[in-house]
Amino acid sequence: MVAPEEERFLENIKCLIQLVAYLTQQARDKGCTIVGKDMIDIASHFITALDKHYLLKTFVFYSHKSWDKIKIRNRDFFTKEGEADNIFKNLPVEGVYAFRTLFTTLDKNGKPIITDGDVEDIWDGFGSLVKISIKYINKNPEIFKECGIDVNAEAKKWEINFG
Repeated sequence: MVAPEEERFLENIKCLIQLVAYLTQQARDKGCTIVGKDMIDIASHFITALDKHYLLKTFVFYSHKSWDKIKIRNRDFFTKEGEADNIFKNLPVEGVYAFRTLFTTLDKNGKPIITDGDVEDIWDGFGSLVKISIKYINKNPEIFKECGIDVNAEAKKWEINFG
């Protein structure tokens, strides 16, 4: 039996938090301080303490206009102020800063502090959040009417079959 969307969403959020914690530790090991471990722990506790439905709904409300950028993996989503900031605006500022900084910081040799594989893992994580959100919207369309999301068009873009 497949877990409900809100459960899967929370588990994927936890995986993303673990990935960010790991990558920020790697950055610290390379001499780049992105954000302290304590701030990651605080953000993690804050997020995982939220109601699962609220967490998923909030993500949908603040992210749906950026789903195309997430789909095509447009780095502007993370590197420019605005989009990722809005999605995470209920988090401590340092949590948002961690994502942006992971994508933009170079080590002392001028190389990105995260690998292309790390970047792909982050995109995969966000893609899974979007896919879970689309499935949740399909089951709860009344909640999202005001967003104007065409769930069938999004499902087609993201190759989701509701059957």
